[in-house]
Amino acid sequence: MQRKIKFRIWCNNRFYYKCLVGNTTDTNDKNWTYPMVWLEDKKEWVNCDNGIIQQFTGLYDKNNTPIYEGDILENTAVNFKFIVKFIETKWALQKLEFLEDNLDMYDFFHRIPTMFEVIGNIYDNKEDI
Repeated sequence: MQRKIKFRIWCNNRFYYKCLVGNTTDTNDKNWTYPMVWLEDKKEWVNCDNGIIQQFTGLYDKNNTPIYEGDILENTAVNFKFIVKFIETKWALQKLEFLEDNLDMYDFFHRIPTMFEVIGNIYDNKEDI
């Protein structure tokens, strides 16, 4: 089974889920500067140079909510909170209590996603981190 490759972009204090992410070899071509986001009200794609790109992990939480990089998850069994990160070559969870020390990294794909619930993200919920 192939994992879905999709992204979201944090830009102008909101997430855009309809976005294009990539690179161009022609730096003079301003029409193909990435990332780009779709503005539904204007019905057009626009450059989002100050956007922060986050990738979908391919997993869903216990409520079937897609889990993205930068999401804050709660382990409902033990009441711990984690941030979803991509570390070197794998998805990982980082306990919020140990952010300064960068400790307690957990291999994301060896955990059962149904034990977790997306409760926010690192941009909308800065008070939680």
